[in-house]
This record gives sequence, structure tokens and C-alpha cells, in this order.
Amino acid sequence: MSSSERYVVIALWTGMCFFASLWYLSGSLWIAFIAGIYACGSTGIGLGARRLTQAGVLLPLIAIAVALGFPPPSHWPALIAQFPDFIAHIKVAVAG
Repeated sequence: MSSSERYVVIALWTGMCFFASLWYLSGSLWIAFIAGIYACGSTGIGLGARRLTQAGVLLPLIAIAVALGFPPPSHWPALIAQFPDFIAHIKVAVAG
């Protein structure tokens, strides 16, 4: 496979990962479609290809975690706010 063919395959894969993951996470077909086209096009022409490809790996992992029962992204700020209390209770339990 030549270098240009490899870039095309990576761009298409990144666009499909963005589309499927964002469609699952947001529930909006249009947001997923626009983000997938943007990721595919930008990766294809080389603008931010490395970061978009990394995000194209991260988004499906987040979608899989949510599908397996991890709280959806809308609940994450509350979980992050409760994290210091969680750590304090662990320290108390271990020390006591």
C-alpha cells in the first residue's frame, strides 16, 4: 500500500469513528455527520491529522464505556466534583 493510499484509509477510518461514536454519544445524526466529514476531510489533507486520529481512537473507547454502563458524559461534571470526597473517604478508611 502506498503512502497516499494509507492516508486515504486513515482519513476514512477516522471519519467513520467520529461519526459512529458521536452519533451514539449525542444521539444527533447531523452533529455526527458534520463532525465525521470534518474529521475525514481534515485528516485527508493533513490538518491536525495526528490529533484527529488520536481522537478517533478515544471517542469509540468512550462510546464503548458508556455502552457498557459507565455514566454518560452529561453526568461527568458531577462525578468529578465528588471525586475529592471519594479520595478523602478512602484515606480515612485506610488509616482507620
